[in-house]
Amino acid sequence: MLQILFIVIVLFLILSYLRYLRRLPAEQRRRQIFWGGFIGLLLALLYLTVTGRLHFMVTLGAALLPLLKQIPVLFKVLPWLKRVRDEANAREQTQHRQAAERTQMSHAEALKILGLEQGASRAEVMAAHRALMQKLHPDHGGNDYLAAQINQAREVLLASSSGKDSNT
Repeated sequence: MLQILFIVIVLFLILSYLRYLRRLPAEQRRRQIFWGGFIGLLLALLYLTVTGRLHFMVTLGAALLPLLKQIPVLFKVLPWLKRVRDEANAREQTQHRQAAERTQMSHAEALKILGLEQGASRAEVMAAHRALMQKLHPDHGGNDYLAAQINQAREVLLASSSGKDSNT
């Protein structure tokens, strides 16, 4: 029972501290996070000492000591891994864009994608495009491929209707 009470008090203190941090400007927040982490570490060590569990932490620290020697290597590798990931993302986006450009969409396919019928006006095309993009945009749960198809359908229909609308 005492342990549960202790855990509830610790959680309350952590949540109060996070609420306090949220109100601070960014520069003060960074400093407070550093000092809060430092004080939290000291309190955790004090708790482990009082409860007689510190020997476990010393053993764990001794076991992890050889890994600490590898930290400089890790700092050298991390920028390389980030660059590899960024290059892979750029390559994937380029492939999607190239696939969308290679695929020539017919007027009938564009009408079907946007859910329109033959003879749709420019305003109808724009409204259908807007409605679909609101549902299927990558930022709203859709994906890049669907967004590219919807955009291409709009371009095909607007290109074919530009001549008709300018004459009317």
